[in-house]
Amino acid sequence: GVTALFGRSGSGKTSLVNAIAGLIRPERGHVRLDGLVFLDRAGGVELPVERRRIGYVFQDARLFPHMTVRANLAYGYRRVAANERRIPFTTVVDLLGLESLLDRRPVTLSGGERQRVALGRALLAQPRLLLMDEPLASLDGARKAELLPYIERLATEMALPIVYVSHALDEVVRLAHHMLLLEAGRVAAFGLVAEVVSQLGAGQLAVETE
Repeated sequence: GVTALFGRSGSGKTSLVNAIAGLIRPERGHVRLDGLVFLDRAGGVELPVERRRIGYVFQDARLFPHMTVRANLAYGYRRVAANERRIPFTTVVDLLGLESLLDRRPVTLSGGERQRVALGRALLAQPRLLLMDEPLASLDGARKAELLPYIERLATEMALPIVYVSHALDEVVRLAHHMLLLEAGRVAAFGLVAEVVSQLGAGQLAVETE
């Protein structure tokens, strides 16, 4: 399912996902996924980034500009052993509607198309967990409307846990199953989306969705 990290700018959402990914090193605490310990500062465990097998989709697509869409998608896929490729190339292409884009380069794509390719590349690296850090933040309304159905399909059809960072409540309500509300680096609430939203006052919601 999808767990949304929700909160105003500066609340700690990106810092939290970067700690999960191993891009920053917390001074204390632990990170675990399904029994696998990524980080345990007290126990002296710190799994390197490349061994965590985490897919990360950023606000900007960060595609390789000199490569075609096909080559961008295949970049992580080729680096995974064949017996570990549980997400097929053709499945991702079909899921994200990328067939007509495969021979194009990123400069010729719209913002929404680039994010779809970035999402596909992350999936084809065969991640244990997918992190999405405000993937719609840089898109206009039309491009957001274009990309949202693909993310919905991904959440429904892929047996993959997703952490989705957003400060847009409408995205959270549409996409997420659970919601973690952060305030000043601390967990203010966690639970099913409807339950957490019902706990928030009108003033707080107005601030959070700015």
